[in-house]
Amino acid sequence: MTLAMVFASLTIAICTVMFIRKRTKRNGELFKGKYVVITGGSQGLGEAIARQLCMKGEGARRVSLWARGEPLLKQLSSELYGKTQVDYKLVDVTDYDQVANAVDADSDCPDIVFCCAGITLSWPTLIPYTSYKNE
Repeated sequence: MTLAMVFASLTIAICTVMFIRKRTKRNGELFKGKYVVITGGSQGLGEAIARQLCMKGEGARRVSLWARGEPLLKQLSSELYGKTQVDYKLVDVTDYDQVANAVDADSDCPDIVFCCAGITLSWPTLIPYTSYKNE
């Protein structure tokens, strides 16, 4: 990961959290009564968004944290549980079956989804190898 990519990721993270703070201060109804799913919710940008949504009961009815690391998810969900219902699911968003099972297992339909899971793919995965022959 280059320095420019890190800088871009941090800029997006800061802007997202600032947007949530500004919208909830100006209009507390933005997340009121909503069911919010946050992928990558155990740390980084996902954690920051979850903390902001649950801070002082910003109005979200329910926040569901999806990530791969159970210890971090368990700790964060217990810290945030209060005025907002917080739960977590162990989901690897790169695995279609895990995502499908997580969605199917939930009887509630999310109103808002924050996609914060970091996914790294190698070049061979992104660009399939093709053999070109000069004829």
